[in-house]
Amino acid sequence: MLRFPNPSSTIHNFVHVFRVAHQQLEDRVVTIDDLVEAVVGENLATSSGHTGARAIDRSTRADRSRDPLYNQIKMYAELFRSLGWLHPTPEAALRYTFTLLGTQIVLAGPHYAQLVGESALGIAYPSHALSGQRRNYHIRPFSFLLRAMLATNGLLTRDEMIIGPLSAESDRTTGALDEVCARVFAARHDAATVAGELSSLSRQRGIQVNTLRNYTRWPIALMRDLGWITRMTSGRATFALTEQGRELAAWSSVAADIRADAFSTLGRSEAKAFARFAHYSMLDRSGFDISSAAHLSNRSDPPLIRARRVLSIRPDQALLFSPFQTLTIEDARTIFHSQGSAAPLPRRRRRPAKMRDTIRARHRTRLTFSASESSPAGAGASLAALREELNAAGADGRTEHDAAQRFLRDHQSDAQTVFYPLVRDMFRLLGLHCETSRAGVNYQRWDACLWIGKLAVPIEIKSPAEEEVISTKAFRQAVENKIVLLARKSLTTDVDATSLIVGFRTPNDRSDLLLLIDDVFDTFGIRVGVIDLETLTIACLRRLRDKKVVDVEGIAQLRGMLYV
Repeated sequence: MLRFPNPSSTIHNFVHVFRVAHQQLEDRVVTIDDLVEAVVGENLATSSGHTGARAIDRSTRADRSRDPLYNQIKMYAELFRSLGWLHPTPEAALRYTFTLLGTQIVLAGPHYAQLVGESALGIAYPSHALSGQRRNYHIRPFSFLLRAMLATNGLLTRDEMIIGPLSAESDRTTGALDEVCARVFAARHDAATVAGELSSLSRQRGIQVNTLRNYTRWPIALMRDLGWITRMTSGRATFALTEQGRELAAWSSVAADIRADAFSTLGRSEAKAFARFAHYSMLDRSGFDISSAAHLSNRSDPPLIRARRVLSIRPDQALLFSPFQTLTIEDARTIFHSQGSAAPLPRRRRRPAKMRDTIRARHRTRLTFSASESSPAGAGASLAALREELNAAGADGRTEHDAAQRFLRDHQSDAQTVFYPLVRDMFRLLGLHCETSRAGVNYQRWDACLWIGKLAVPIEIKSPAEEEVISTKAFRQAVENKIVLLARKSLTTDVDATSLIVGFRTPNDRSDLLLLIDDVFDTFGIRVGVIDLETLTIACLRRLRDKKVVDVEGIAQLRGMLYV
């Protein structure tokens, strides 16, 4: 039986763990220990009731096989690898690099479901990317599961999955699906037959029946959370295909299912064209705008036409092939020119608390308010709605802190479409001129812009749906925003004016981010300021209470964190 580890109960949490690891470790070669540190640092995993560094200390064992955190994150890594989001390096199976597909999962933000589904359908054994895993299987498991469900009246129980499609060693023979369906139908209305099949499988594999059932938890959670199946209210853990699941099963039945051995028959130029077309087709089906990559997904490209001919694929036939789940890391780098880094991540030592406190103190700027009254810089329904929401948060005698926390809870899941205008309106409420950038305008690469006098200050905004904690990636984009603004001169600014990051929450240990702010300022003279939503909220609450405007000089040359 195919064994799928089960590190997480929901796909939302599963994807969130990957997103956190990617934000902290992208562009590096990482180990399981690096992934543990990143995940535990965001309180996404605990050990013996502890979080953070103490959790790692309590979990660490000399025998890594007995280390709870290490083994939990190792399960995540195995699934990330199967989905094509991580690649093992040629030098060591437990050293990984993030793939382009993994990066695109992060970029999908809250709209990750379709691309996760494509990644699940892309799992196939054997493949170069999964060398050493499931070598005795020749199967595309999720496609086979869906097709088996469709062929068995759209239903499968958990135990039928175990004795049926998940125990099939191949889906490539002519009668493989018929054989699985016959086994399922023979056992469907006879509990004794099901129990006998499970006991036989348990003896063959040397695995307890309960453990066999545990191996179904992740595939069932994935198909459930993606909307492919739904649990029926009656019956023994029985699951039915949804309409979306039926459509995917039918699509899988007619798509050209290309495996690693078939792909290896292509010449170099044909392989490159085919892999690129297949990858961008996955993105297109997942809702990505691929117009900028039209030259990489052109059906009339001669090498692609030759590849389809070699593989006997009709011109209009859909492809079931995922390059990052099939190719070696070297081939992926050659074809896509982007595949992680060859540099391992150095072991990170936590700085002494005294040093961290010194770094924090040096880069904290207090926002002050002027005594003169001023009207908000803008009007309209959204600004009126914001004023009403803030007043409601502070009603009933709530303290400023409690009001801010209530406001934050209401916005902790905001996507870009909600969060970006919210940030704009909060700056406007503070008496500042702020505009969000227009979608599709390439020269406006920043998310919003703040005008202080005649000088433009670009703002990199990170909604909580993108990343709950402001990352070094946001810092890099803020630096790029300022460089592009200075170079292209599309708006009036100067090098002394700051470049802002506005996000939901700042990291618990801000020292790494603040040191980067120092390094860039010392080397290039570029200032980067960081503002979290709580700071903006308290500033707006005081603005409404005291009818005063903020001191713009506290923002104009901000370097480091702003606080109220």
